[in-house]
Amino acid sequence: MNIHVDKKANCEADLRIEVPADAVKSKRSTITNKYKTHAKLPGFRPGKAPAGVVEKKFSKEIGDELHDEMVREALSKAVKEHNLSVLGVKSVSDETFQDDGNFTFTAVVTLEPEIALPEYKGIHVKAPKVEVSDERIEKELESLRERFADYVDVEDRGAAMGDIVVISYSATIDGQPMKEVEPKVTDFFAGRESHWVKMDEESFLPGFCGQLIDLKKGEKNEKVEVTVPEDFPLESLRGKEVIYTVEINEIKEQKLPEIDDEFANRLMEGKTLADIKSMISENLEEQMQQQREGAIVDQVIAHLGKVVEVDLPEEVVVRETQRRVDEMVYRGQSQGMDVETIESQQREIFAAAEAQAKAGVKSSFILEKIAEAEKIEATDDELFAQIAQQAQQAGVPIKKFVKQVQKEGRVNSIKHQIQIGKVIDFLKENVVIEEVDADETADA
Repeated sequence: MNIHVDKKANCEADLRIEVPADAVKSKRSTITNKYKTHAKLPGFRPGKAPAGVVEKKFSKEIGDELHDEMVREALSKAVKEHNLSVLGVKSVSDETFQDDGNFTFTAVVTLEPEIALPEYKGIHVKAPKVEVSDERIEKELESLRERFADYVDVEDRGAAMGDIVVISYSATIDGQPMKEVEPKVTDFFAGRESHWVKMDEESFLPGFCGQLIDLKKGEKNEKVEVTVPEDFPLESLRGKEVIYTVEINEIKEQKLPEIDDEFANRLMEGKTLADIKSMISENLEEQMQQQREGAIVDQVIAHLGKVVEVDLPEEVVVRETQRRVDEMVYRGQSQGMDVETIESQQREIFAAAEAQAKAGVKSSFILEKIAEAEKIEATDDELFAQIAQQAQQAGVPIKKFVKQVQKEGRVNSIKHQIQIGKVIDFLKENVVIEEVDADETADA
């Protein structure tokens, strides 16, 4: 068999294959004999019809099967002979049975990227220290305290920072209602009645609440001036000057409970303040440990991505980009974003998804290569344990879940996830760690 391999960009290769006439003849004879054995033709007992008669009767079926088997077997042989790691066959074309009996065709295949692994043991990383300070515990207690706050109506003074104000407001840009300037903007920004806002510089839009200070119930400020931030969801409004007319409907003052044993008992019956502090400390330590592990993994993956240059399969990147776009859209919808807002951010969503997809696909191939080098695999016991865990989380009997996973073809995907997880654990065990304060990790 004559095989010519022409490797292209984006991990593609053109295979030009010629199957010799004797192999084609032998395969045609095998297929014809199979039809001859089972064919029922008038005037002949089963299996006794002449080959020529069978070929004439089933010429199309024999030709189609011959074509398919020739392509499949030739591709399989080409892959083995040239040691190609094929992810998939994109197309088969120019299939021709030549006058001399040879069969030729061209196949475009997607190959795994060729990766030259760098030194992946002993990667230097910065890891945040796991230290729970008293200040952090007090901050968590303060947050819990705010959740149990009471709010009392204020009648004798104006609004102050820390209050809750119930407001009605409307927005204009250059004298026009915001909705007319940009119909896609939500009512949250354009105007609402009886909307609750906490008086805080971080609430609503920057500078908004500061212009409500000292306003009393029933009073208005018809010129609350704000500038739309540059990260605003709608690009058309970024940097615009907005004038709000704001009326104070109600003012509510926050009354916080004392942080003592009585408060601790309200949080969890039978617990003292010391008990709650201890539980907060343990939870924070667990969170910080998880953040530390995540920081180590992020730095290892970022390092490998930086030092490895690799051509990526375009169709794999496209598929992963679409998956991430779908994920972002779903997440946006679940968080209350309307269709118009999502559509207005299509370009940004796609750009972010594509960048993430390229990084993710690249790191996945690198990790797979390390798994191959270190002979790291998912065992059958690990596979079963993972499937059992997923079945339990889904609330489905294990036997039924196994059949479902097999039917959906997800077994290999689960094994791959386990394998990649083991590779990441292997890399974490072999890093060189520099202990730093938590705020230094972001600069690593």
